[in-house]
Amino acid sequence: MLARSGWAMDIGWAQREKRSVIRKPGQKEYETTLWRDPEVELTSPWVGLHIGDFSQYARFKGNWGRFQETGVDRKGYQGDFIERYGWGIDYYTEYPFRLGAWTVSPFFKGDYWNYGYKNDGSDRQIVTIGTLGVRASCGGFEIGSAFEQKRVSGRSAFGNGWDRNYDTDTFYQRVGVKIGPSLTFAVQGVFDLTGNKNELSSMGYILTYDNSCCTRWELTVNDDLTDSNNNDWITLSFAITAFPDSRFKIGNENLSNPFGRPGGLAVRRRRYKPTLMEKDGTEQAENAEIAMPKFDV
Repeated sequence: MLARSGWAMDIGWAQREKRSVIRKPGQKEYETTLWRDPEVELTSPWVGLHIGDFSQYARFKGNWGRFQETGVDRKGYQGDFIERYGWGIDYYTEYPFRLGAWTVSPFFKGDYWNYGYKNDGSDRQIVTIGTLGVRASCGGFEIGSAFEQKRVSGRSAFGNGWDRNYDTDTFYQRVGVKIGPSLTFAVQGVFDLTGNKNELSSMGYILTYDNSCCTRWELTVNDDLTDSNNNDWITLSFAITAFPDSRFKIGNENLSNPFGRPGGLAVRRRRYKPTLMEKDGTEQAENAEIAMPKFDV
């Protein structure tokens, strides 16, 4: 990745890259082999507008690449390289406030992608994800609830392939508690509410050791509760506190975390200590922001 003044560019090539994708909660993993020759993604700095403690941010992003999916035989895709291009917008807003001894932070995240494909069918796929949630903390206890809705229109040139998206409705509930000077334990439940469903699809367990001085260790366990899948896994990660972006990890999986602050955005409110759930998985390099005029009320 190349990053400067909030701009970030990610360039990658891959041959025979193994992909396992869960496109719907509770759906069996889609496994395939992908070639990228190459793939380039560019993100702009965040543009921020602040009115008192109310903050909102937006940034633009673009993606281009040539892809080939092998080992599949489906109608509409013959296994050739296809050029895909896309543009999108990320949006984030929050309003942290005090309620007695509690710090409460309602938030909303928006993620929009518009993909086009250079093929005979001139296919196009538009993916919009909206997440509405709230985080709350008091002392060593934190809790969060979030509802995520994904809506998809159009279709992928790869047919029912690796980048095919589906409509989903998902609810997340997360609870964390400090169990020692440097230890925190958190539990996250994921509920699939798509269509007529109303089921608990997975449970995640996170044990974090962070001495706020040198190192941070995180052990994550995922328990898949669905009948159609067996996506149980364990990962262990290690990071040096002074260099949070340099993380060493055993295992490739990650828990879905709708509570994370996107793109390394910093907390603006003074005396506000970020919850672990909003920091988890958001240590990224693109932390620069272009600030619009500030209004204090």
